Amino acid sequence: MNLPFRTVVGILSIASTVLLATPQNPPTVQDELRQEPSQVELIIGDRIGAQPSFAVPDCLALTNDPETESAAQTIAEVLWADLEFEREFRMLARDTYTTIPQARSLTNIPLDRWRELGADGVISCSVERSNNEQIQVTARLFNVQSASSAFGVQYTGSFKNIRVYAHQLSDELHRHQRALNGVARTKISFSSDRDNEGILGSTNDRQTKEVYFADYDGANVKRVTVTRSLNITPTWSPNARAIAYTSWRRGYPDVFVSHIYRGNLESPAGGTTEIHNWLPAWSPDGSQLAFTSNRDGNSEPLDHDKAYWTYKDEYIEREWKYLEKAWENGILEELESVVPYCPSCQTSLSHAEVAQGYATVEDPSLYYKVKLVDEDAYLILWTTMPFTVVTDMLTGVKPESIYSYVKIENEIWIIANERLDELMNVFHIENFEILKEVNGKSLDGKKYIHPLAEKYIPELHTLSKQQGVHTVVAEDFVDLTTGTGLVHISPANGEIDFDIGKKRNLPLFNPINDQACFDEKSGKFNGLFVRDANELVFDLLKTVNSLVKLGRLKHEYPLCWRSGHRLLWVARRAYFYQVDKLDNKAVKAAESIEYYFEQPQNRFIEIIKEKRPWCISRERVWGTPLPIWKCISCSHKVGLFSRKAIIDNAIELPDGNNFELHKPWMDRIVINCPKCNNECHRELFVLDTWHNSGAAPFASLSDEEYNEFIPATFLTEGIDQTRGWAYTLLIENIIMQNSSASPYSAFLFQGHILDEKGNKMSKRLGNIVEGYKTLDENSVDILRFYLMRKATPIDSLNFSFEEMKSRPYQVISTLYNLHKYLKQNGEYDNFNKDEHTLEWSINNNSLSSPDYWILSKLQNLIKDVTNSYSDTNFNLVAASIDNFIIESFSQIYLPMVRNEIWNDDDLHLNRRLSIYSIISHILYTLDVLLHPISPFITEFLHSSIFDNNPILTKTWPKCNPDLLNDDLESEFKSLQIIISQSNSARMKGKLKRRWPLKLSMIYSEDQSLSNLIKHKELLQTFCNIRDIKYIDNVDELPVNLSIFPNYDILGKRLRADINEFRSIIKEQNALDLFKHFIINDSFIFKINDTNYEVHKNEIKFQFDATDDYVLSSKSGIVVILPKERDSDLFIEGYLRDLARRIQSERKESGLDPSEILKNTLIYGIDTPTKKLLMPKLSELKYLIRTNNVEVVDDLNSSYDWKDIDIDGSKLKICIISS
Repeated sequence: MNLPFRTVVGILSIASTVLLATPQNPPTVQDELRQEPSQVELIIGDRIGAQPSFAVPDCLALTNDPETESAAQTIAEVLWADLEFEREFRMLARDTYTTIPQARSLTNIPLDRWRELGADGVISCSVERSNNEQIQVTARLFNVQSASSAFGVQYTGSFKNIRVYAHQLSDELHRHQRALNGVARTKISFSSDRDNEGILGSTNDRQTKEVYFADYDGANVKRVTVTRSLNITPTWSPNARAIAYTSWRRGYPDVFVSHIYRGNLESPAGGTTEIHNWLPAWSPDGSQLAFTSNRDGNSEPLDHDKAYWTYKDEYIEREWKYLEKAWENGILEELESVVPYCPSCQTSLSHAEVAQGYATVEDPSLYYKVKLVDEDAYLILWTTMPFTVVTDMLTGVKPESIYSYVKIENEIWIIANERLDELMNVFHIENFEILKEVNGKSLDGKKYIHPLAEKYIPELHTLSKQQGVHTVVAEDFVDLTTGTGLVHISPANGEIDFDIGKKRNLPLFNPINDQACFDEKSGKFNGLFVRDANELVFDLLKTVNSLVKLGRLKHEYPLCWRSGHRLLWVARRAYFYQVDKLDNKAVKAAESIEYYFEQPQNRFIEIIKEKRPWCISRERVWGTPLPIWKCISCSHKVGLFSRKAIIDNAIELPDGNNFELHKPWMDRIVINCPKCNNECHRELFVLDTWHNSGAAPFASLSDEEYNEFIPATFLTEGIDQTRGWAYTLLIENIIMQNSSASPYSAFLFQGHILDEKGNKMSKRLGNIVEGYKTLDENSVDILRFYLMRKATPIDSLNFSFEEMKSRPYQVISTLYNLHKYLKQNGEYDNFNKDEHTLEWSINNNSLSSPDYWILSKLQNLIKDVTNSYSDTNFNLVAASIDNFIIESFSQIYLPMVRNEIWNDDDLHLNRRLSIYSIISHILYTLDVLLHPISPFITEFLHSSIFDNNPILTKTWPKCNPDLLNDDLESEFKSLQIIISQSNSARMKGKLKRRWPLKLSMIYSEDQSLSNLIKHKELLQTFCNIRDIKYIDNVDELPVNLSIFPNYDILGKRLRADINEFRSIIKEQNALDLFKHFIINDSFIFKINDTNYEVHKNEIKFQFDATDDYVLSSKSGIVVILPKERDSDLFIEGYLRDLARRIQSERKESGLDPSEILKNTLIYGIDTPTKKLLMPKLSELKYLIRTNNVEVVDDLNSSYDWKDIDIDGSKLKICIISS
């Protein structure tokens, strides 16, 4: 059966995704507005931490007719609302303008009166009828302080939609003053049953929904569909000219596009009664649509009847079951507590939601002073939220810390000792005197005078007379690493502050309303948005001589995950899950889960151990309603967690028994109070949306399905969901089961993708990576490989296009070329993968040591990759495959067997076929191993070489222990070190790798190195050496030995004697000492009459070659090469250089490397070199795969000659392929 509990990822992976082209250039419509050019002079607002205060008085109606006058009033009201909505400016309430006379013209503004009201800017508009159908709107922004015009625009258009002028002006003001794109001209699309056209005559069955669109503020609603059917998931095209949506207008789901301004309808997905299409999504440029479909042959890829919609009544009722369990067990409680609150959304948030989004913000850094009542001394306080001075009730000090009474001019300040020096620098105070020092506990109970309460906040002043208000309290939470070491405490605006106030039974002074504005209890601050009150706090503190210093501070601060606005901590009434009442059930459940990585496991378990109350209620309109009613008389609460329970207890059901489980229907239901028989009204909260998603396992499934499918085998989410979905799923399931049962068995937390510099991607910053563009311009396989290879799943990934196009491109392109290499060479020798198998090669005893080495490496690769996949270490999977393809297979194995492949002798055919069988076996295995990461290229390569059956139908490779050979791998590791050291020595001696050398001497203290003698021919080939000698006697080496102390180790032990030791060690015979350490682990040195036992690792020996040799040493292996080359060696090197350059030109000409050329002409070789080369032409023919080679003395102009360079000699070559 299809499991209905799905994620978006599941939907995308199950259903087909189809891209459709839509018209690139839709016909334009006549613009509603035309903007005249204007001068931009300045930007208003430069006060610290404050938004500029703007006023929008009524517009001037320059034409005396009702329509113009109405337009003038509407524009002003809508403009004010637009600017207030985005909260980039502090908008002065329009009802405060009554004392200011209306301007007579745009140039005659009473700016002095606006200045008195506190305005930084005034937006003045005029509206004039230009003819019967046209209107002209002129607007100016005036800087009140400088009495100058800062911005001006003029629009001309029709009377048809007056609000659009205000919206346009709002957006332009945001662009000009804040460099932001406003939202006022954006539109929303939505589905609704608002017109009551249900199929069955009622909207309660929710089967009929039409598509609508409206301005962002809900005005100008226009209907798009008239189908009397279900129309859902509307989405705007990027150019806002069309809406795509899913509709059942023909009796089955299909994707439709309504071109709003053209007035036509399309069904581009081509749905039928058999082919169903859903969920359209536009590409960023609007040229394509993606959607889900069943057209791949699966008659029902998604069971849409069982898709879970959290708004549906059946889902809501099952979600209520969690609440019922919590209510019965005393876990669900109403509390008044300080909660994070979004002023824009006007709702509380949970701590999990707070963790969804932090940003670096700039806030005021305010230092101010308050005077003690009984002493002539001031407490110095600090805050980054000056508005909380309004709700200040206490000052905290650390009990055991020392506080200084500091004389500064004529005042005495009290500051924490640990902060004193830094603060004097901050305040630029050089002359001060510490009068005395006291313990923090001695300050406890001292009363202070709130600097603003008596004159500006009368109600707070009244409270200050109560016992304990405005006193110093000694509390351990006080932090001495910032501020002054004294903390101002506002119980209405801080969680710890609230607890301290509650512990001391202080009254709660909370003059903040639902709009996050101060109310009448705040006195002078009444009507101000709390953060807008910061500026008034500065001014008033300065007026009463309590301002010490005002600055700026950048710090991380949480933003609302919905709106992006800064959160506010404020005391509010809310409903909570008291998680601590679950005892250790949640911890036990968390410890039973597979996390794959220790770091997220520890983090998640620590979060669970915090047992913080979860605020599940929200003050919003849309959402699952909280099914709790409260008596208007005795305040008794009644929890009713099903439709039946509500009906059975209701005394008023104005919408009948079939009411919808949402506002406003639920709010109209009145319940009988079982205690006093009075009315109970519903608590007007809805549930946290994270509660909706956390309820999905039970709410979206039937009881039978829940018992069968939960716990889910595996879930994955971003690391930010540690406090989000992962948390809510777990806690709710434990509440439901009342046991330590997790709803999932495994959870993989994944890191985020950041930009190249490690910054979070943002459209505003311009550092986003556009998905469609990236996939259009790059290989999806390379992208996937890069994302997997770059970091572990739990780590953040700094995305770089340059990085993606380097190593990942090399890996994928090398894999492609390896398949091409096998195909071209295998076809040349009639290689048959089904006949010439790996088993055939083994049974024929035709494998060499390089073959067995690479096969052993392959077995270890299979083991490592399989284990890493199982452990979700996908980066290790990619790294292992990367290393095998590039290092082992391409750069070591193939060069080892290349000459054998090129040997066209029929006697060596079986050997060549055996090499092809090895390559074929490896490529088949690599295709399967890499397929989960790079599926498209591996599927293509697999079908081009092996068969057309999908890789997903293949058996996963298994390690063959018979092919594992650890000793051989160890020997080859030593061989690689020798080869590397040989190349390093050549670089030192400026000896090209293609130049053959007579001899290589290899020395190592490890006697087992002599086992490599069986690989002598291999080393000779790879190092391009005629002969190799393994030397075990250091006396036979043409080297000089030097000895030095290992300062990293010995310097710490000898300390002052190290210089003396350096002198003594220079007098030693380095060769004798080296021989001593071959046998012994230590040597006794006498330094200043003290014997020091010096160990082998405390001494460094340096080998230096004599004049005729060059050497390189590493890991105890020394490789020594002679510098001399005779004529035979010279011509061998010349021959290889010449072959390499010809092959390079052949490749650039696009010729098949396996093709036998007809002829190759060479011109420009000098006579001595030609004499040495002529006997070697047959070898050159073999190296470059040609039938004939000619060294010519004359240039035939009819040929296509190419210039090459061999050791500074300029030659010309001509390649004739046929």
